Amino acid sequence: PVDSFELTQEPMTQLIVGIEQRLPRGKSLALTASRGEINVSTEPERLRQRRSDVTRQVSHQWLAIRSHHLILSHLNSERGWLEQWLDLLVARYRTASAAIDQSSLSSTRIALVRLEERRLHIEQNFEEVRHQLAQWLSSDHFDTPAENPRLEMLSTEAVEYLLSLSDTALIDQLHGHPAFELRDLALDKAANAVALAKEA
Repeated sequence: PVDSFELTQEPMTQLIVGIEQRLPRGKSLALTASRGEINVSTEPERLRQRRSDVTRQVSHQWLAIRSHHLILSHLNSERGWLEQWLDLLVARYRTASAAIDQSSLSSTRIALVRLEERRLHIEQNFEEVRHQLAQWLSSDHFDTPAENPRLEMLSTEAVEYLLSLSDTALIDQLHGHPAFELRDLALDKAANAVALAKEA
């Protein structure tokens, strides 16, 4: 009798057709909706934290480039002075116009070599930081790193205000930071998951 589609056959009359809908237990539906809302509210906080992290990273890299640039300019001027001093010592040594011995010439040459090694090391660091900063800025923004116009520094008044706060007031101020907001949302999400697990 199973090889035909006739519904009036004897064994087929005992077939039952129905629709069943399972309803979630307790507050499972509300908890699932709450978890979705927490996930949605997490994204703007992640965006705020990422923006803050990128701003901090670019500011640090910009300051490092500026610092390396100043050090390189100082080392270049120092190298010029050392080269002039070495030329003067060599000229005096050749003419024997002053009592210049070989050790003073050697020590000046050693100082010049050390300065060149330091300059090369700083140049290498400068290029590394410049390469890292290139992912955020085009190269024409930092060919001559005089100042970063978008660099935001804490004003003296802001620093004094933060130092004047008590510990609890400072903690209250810090709770507006995206990292704290994300931590609170993660705690809410974990509590929601625990409540949802208890319902099952």
